[in-house]
Amino acid sequence: MNNCLYYKERTPSSLNSILISHPYFREHWKLVPSVIKFLNHILRWNQADNGFSSITYTRFKARFHNDYIPVRDAIESLDLLRVDKTWRKKGTNGKDDTGKCYDYYLTLKCQQALADANKEYLYLLLTDKATKRKNNDAIRKRGKKHYGDVRDILKDGLDGIQIDLQKVEKAVATMPTGKQAFVWSLIIDIVRKDYSDLHYNVKDGRVWTPYAQLPAEIRAIIKIHGLDYQQTIDIRSCYPSLWAEYVMSLLSAHIDYTKLHTERQKWNALFLNRALDSKAIIAKAIGVSRQDIKEV
Repeated sequence: MNNCLYYKERTPSSLNSILISHPYFREHWKLVPSVIKFLNHILRWNQADNGFSSITYTRFKARFHNDYIPVRDAIESLDLLRVDKTWRKKGTNGKDDTGKCYDYYLTLKCQQALADANKEYLYLLLTDKATKRKNNDAIRKRGKKHYGDVRDILKDGLDGIQIDLQKVEKAVATMPTGKQAFVWSLIIDIVRKDYSDLHYNVKDGRVWTPYAQLPAEIRAIIKIHGLDYQQTIDIRSCYPSLWAEYVMSLLSAHIDYTKLHTERQKWNALFLNRALDSKAIIAKAIGVSRQDIKEV
């Protein structure tokens, strides 16, 4: 058992060694790979939530079943995870707020160990023959998935990504520890071609991809289908502005196009004017904070 290197780290801060130092994980060592994967999930939630992620115990229970309490307690006792219990009135932060929650975030110790583990695993995926062969076999077994929508285009772009490890490592070295671990985990997904998160997000209406979540400084130094990065184009308020164009294109006797044109001009004057903060203006008008405007 002691020779098992789940993520094959060979770094001073071996996450595997830290976990195995706990009696519970020494006895239940087969849980270690799942624990590391779950820590990466919390890492991503932390990055999206500015450090804290309010989730319920069901996240742990869904992955570890009857072991979820000792697993969570063991991770916390190793100073890898901080758990803040929050007791709010249900609905305080919106209709989806369950009230009684736990805020989980990775400690600096865990972020460093996870960054080392993810980086080492990525290097193995790209340079170690046995690991590369195993990854290629897994990709072949999954087969080429077709979505029949825009995700096919996004996946084609992801599959065409080429990474210069030396350039990426130099850029990542300047980042905070948690961000380093985050970047390495995203690139691992790209190399493994396992885009389990490539799905429509009902909450914000977007399709999230590993590439879209990469920091700008990393996107600028990778190639896609052999092409160098040129620039990123972000369409300002694309949903409301493009929706108006779509509605105008519909042919229906029930639409008053004169009124619709006037309405479109009014909103485009707000959404497409770079001198105005459209989110702040609408948030103030309906009595919510700018931060919560996307939830409306």
